[in-house]
Amino acid sequence: MSFRCSRSPRSHGVNLEETLRYEESNFGSRFAGAMQEMRREGKLCDVIIKVGERRFSAHRLVLAACIPYFRSMFTLGMAEDDQQEIQIDEGSIDAIAMETYISFAYNGKLLITLSNVQSLVTGACFLQLTAIKDECCRFMQNNIHVNNCFDILKFADLFLCEGLHAETKKFIRKHFADFVQSSFHLNISFEDLHMLISDDGLNVPSEEVVYEAVIKWVEHDRDKRSHLVSQLMACIRFPLMRPPFLSDVVSCNDLIKSSHDCRDLVDEAKDFYLIPDRRAAIDPVKLRGRCCRELVGHVYVIGGLTSAGDSVNFVEHFDCLNEKWMPGVPTKLPRSRLGVAVHNNSLYAIGGYDGCRRLDSVERYSPLVEGGGVPISGGCWEMCPSLNTKRSVLSAVVVKDTIIVCGGYNGIASLNTIELYSPLEDDCWRVGTPMLKARSATGCCVLDDRYLFAIGGHDGLSIFKSVEMFDAESQDWVMVAPMMSKRCRHGAAVLNGRIYVCGGYDGSKFLSSCEVYDQYPNAWSPIAPMQCARSRVSVVANGGRLYALGGFDGTSNLSSVEVYNPESNTWEFTTSMICHEGGIGAAVLNK
Repeated sequence: MSFRCSRSPRSHGVNLEETLRYEESNFGSRFAGAMQEMRREGKLCDVIIKVGERRFSAHRLVLAACIPYFRSMFTLGMAEDDQQEIQIDEGSIDAIAMETYISFAYNGKLLITLSNVQSLVTGACFLQLTAIKDECCRFMQNNIHVNNCFDILKFADLFLCEGLHAETKKFIRKHFADFVQSSFHLNISFEDLHMLISDDGLNVPSEEVVYEAVIKWVEHDRDKRSHLVSQLMACIRFPLMRPPFLSDVVSCNDLIKSSHDCRDLVDEAKDFYLIPDRRAAIDPVKLRGRCCRELVGHVYVIGGLTSAGDSVNFVEHFDCLNEKWMPGVPTKLPRSRLGVAVHNNSLYAIGGYDGCRRLDSVERYSPLVEGGGVPISGGCWEMCPSLNTKRSVLSAVVVKDTIIVCGGYNGIASLNTIELYSPLEDDCWRVGTPMLKARSATGCCVLDDRYLFAIGGHDGLSIFKSVEMFDAESQDWVMVAPMMSKRCRHGAAVLNGRIYVCGGYDGSKFLSSCEVYDQYPNAWSPIAPMQCARSRVSVVANGGRLYALGGFDGTSNLSSVEVYNPESNTWEFTTSMICHEGGIGAAVLNK
């Protein structure tokens, strides 16, 4: 007997339905629960998976549906298709991981922990569970530390985890100094250490850190490793070390003295300083400073002048890797001819000129950062303790966690005074030992977090080529080698332990010329000129390059930016600033 219904839209005014779709909302969870229950009770199980001495009952259909390895085994006519008990090699997957994955096939859940993640990756590779392998790699990436980074690197290499391998290498480059300081590198192989110290991208404050890492590694097992010292030292860039360190530490080391090849490397570095004519014969790699691309920061440009001469409060920052300018948060006050310093990854805009008067006010800005540590728009400027003296065309640097402001102009005369401020300790600015000369529109740089150099500038009557150096430990100023050319309103920055001075004004012409200072042997030498003459230019170092920003060419303010490559000794233009020209302040905030 069958039920019949003839559909008639007019039948008693009622619409009749010919079909009805029913769905059980919790069907998936009910089905999974039932399968788990049957497995626990051993009902309808048709296969046993054995790993070592452990045996796991299961349903072929469930394993094949959820795990690609078993799908191939049970559907492609393999020998195991008819076997009641299947033996799995413990070298491919351990018993605990297999139990975890069989449970996962029934409930779709697994717990990843620091103690099981590596065995889960091993098992995921064997069972062809790509999504779980990727999730485990993300978990490991989020838990990289100096005490496990090299183990993770080797593990990622073994199991072809390309993304994890790349991120771990970035971590090691970025934290190399901490890695070797913690001594976790002492047990790695010669090949692995050689690979590390050959990397251009190590983040180290000086080449001396790399040298010390090699010495510690060799000394850890001297009898078995001393014959490898010359091969490792060939990766060290000795000409980048300070001469006192070369003479007092490296040359006196027994491992170095006992190796003819090592002594030659040290002698070559000494010749670099003592006989400049021989520098051209040195392998350029040995003269190239290491640059960690993971720490290439954003160049921040603050304040400045319009073409009409008005001071502005604009801020923009430059992504050097993507060559893109982005707007920033404006300062509270318009400022030109200001000093800019970075302390604890916060920007300080200090003094300057607002279009009417010289300023003693100071502002601080800490940017918001995104997940990768990249500065983004956000945050705000806040007022800090004011200077003791109003000043524009000043210089600001940081020495030993203390911001130091040098010279400038107070509206009446150029200044020789300096002021100091330690943000973590002070609630006001302190007066320091004055410079030997009054200097405004000077350039200031710091070497070895100890020696402050005040370079050129003017006193209102004369433009200087003279340079004086402040020792932060003795608190004394002394004169050092003068520049090759007198200049004021120039830019100055430190790159690879050398001071670069660019552009400026010599009293008769606007300059494109540049020169570089080596503390040892206390001498200046010329480098390639910029493509534009630039007075009132700001220069910063970032990512192994110099950036010359804006300025005045004698006719107009400039928004253009040039980049200097010390390896090729060349300048190239990059993306011009959006809203800045001359009289700016600039600094770099690192990731």
